[in-house]
Amino acid sequence: MYPILVVLHVIISILLMLIVLIQSSKGSSLAGLVSSTSDMILSGGSGNVLLKRITIGVAVAFAVTSLLLTVVPSKSTRSVTDGIAVQQPVAQPAQQQQPGENPISVPSGNTVPAAPQQGNTAK
Repeated sequence: MYPILVVLHVIISILLMLIVLIQSSKGSSLAGLVSSTSDMILSGGSGNVLLKRITIGVAVAFAVTSLLLTVVPSKSTRSVTDGIAVQQPVAQPAQQQQPGENPISVPSGNTVPAAPQQGNTAK
């Protein structure tokens, strides 16, 4: 089902691009490149309305296939991470301390830095 939706989505997107490019606009477009027979068919009063309706229909179909392409794969029970092997961390044995051992080493002497002096300091 998914490959069929992808092919349908590609066809709809190409159709949407072509239909938008064929429509006449204020600026230049591909509408001038079309032969005179298609100009007579599409340039009538109902031609512009017909192209607009076709554009709306193809745009709705594009939106529907886009939504279906996001929903269809999510119904599968497989996950992207199923094939990745997860390594469990090895627990390190706890080291026992001897009685009287100090696990925190405290430096001896005056290790506190002196506070900066306030007042007349020359810069």
